[in-house]
Amino acid sequence: MLVLVVACGPPEVDGQVLANVDGEAITQAELNHEFDLGNRTDAAEGRAAANDALEQLVDRKLLAQMALERGLDRDPDFHFAERRAREELLVDTLRRSLSEKLGTVSDAEIEQFMANNGHLLGQRRLLTLRSPDNDRTLVVDTARLEHKPDWLETVAPGRDLMLEGRKWTVLAVDRINSSRQTQRNFARQLLVKEKVEAELERSLREMRQDGAIRYQQGWGPSARGSLSISNQTP
Repeated sequence: MLVLVVACGPPEVDGQVLANVDGEAITQAELNHEFDLGNRTDAAEGRAAANDALEQLVDRKLLAQMALERGLDRDPDFHFAERRAREELLVDTLRRSLSEKLGTVSDAEIEQFMANNGHLLGQRRLLTLRSPDNDRTLVVDTARLEHKPDWLETVAPGRDLMLEGRKWTVLAVDRINSSRQTQRNFARQLLVKEKVEAELERSLREMRQDGAIRYQQGWGPSARGSLSISNQTP
């Protein structure tokens, strides 16, 4: 009887287990994974932030349990959302894995990248733009532009420029200053990202060529090609 009572008692909450929600443990690792609590100099403030984060996890798990009790895990919308979330997480993990594998970048590659991409690094700007059509305001970080624009070196408040096929008036130009080392680190990150995306594109082409995909008639790449041909004017 003593053994039975101990086995049926409440689960242990100590060590790496910070809380237990109806049999589901919340560990320190899970808390750290979901929340960037940072290195706080004030110990009391850090513990308070950690406790707040823990309570958010507890609330989420309680609400998830409520949803399960109501059978909402069998809802069609949940099914598709769950599958999409799983696939997106797998792709994100694949990207991280490739980043570690392809993370070696030479100094020469970095220097060449910096010379060709000043809008991402030394010439990086924050532009405040206004649309003449509807007075819409837009803030653009030039580091997010795919290519170096022709107007970058002469951009100034009051001038007009074309961005994504639309005309904008420049309201303000703020330079983002960063050290040479910061620029090199940023360049390295972008180079690794380029390598990862190139590897993913190569893998996709290879997997598609293996013939593992079967489309219903009227769907897929061949269907797009036939549609474009049929839509042409004789």
